[in-house]
Amino acid sequence: SGVRIPLQSALKDVDSDEVLSYRWHCMLVEMLHEASPKEEDFGYELTDLNGDGMEELLWTESDGFVLAIFSIYDEEARLLDAYWSRYRCRITKEGKVLTVGSSGAANTTYQVKTLDAAGKELVTQKMFGTDGWDEETNVTFCFEWIDGQKVSISEDRLAQLQKEFFDMP
Repeated sequence: SGVRIPLQSALKDVDSDEVLSYRWHCMLVEMLHEASPKEEDFGYELTDLNGDGMEELLWTESDGFVLAIFSIYDEEARLLDAYWSRYRCRITKEGKVLTVGSSGAANTTYQVKTLDAAGKELVTQKMFGTDGWDEETNVTFCFEWIDGQKVSISEDRLAQLQKEFFDMP
């Protein structure tokens, strides 16, 4: 309805980052407007994502998905990213941040991220996915980022990457 939730203190900086602001507001809208959300549907977890001895705060849903990740950087709380149904997140035991984003049926991006040593930002280590399809041949266009370049890959290679990075119990 165009209503924006006012942000407090360090979260006001979110509005200066267009992508992060969009993700934060998508997360809030979905989180608050689901069918009768209950307090027990949400939680938090403290985990050290980068091994620096400082725990990051994960806002979570009862199904294990992450809603938002916060760190402490320069002695202030910092929102690293926010997630919702079209941009999901899980954390591995090793502290890797796994995201799956979709902008349509044939457009899905998988990313493996880590938190940098300073606790300032999530850094993409691996990215792959699908980017449309050929209507005549019904072939899905698959890709992988290699050395800063988007490279076409086979569906078999995509399946291998999905299994390697996203096949979680």
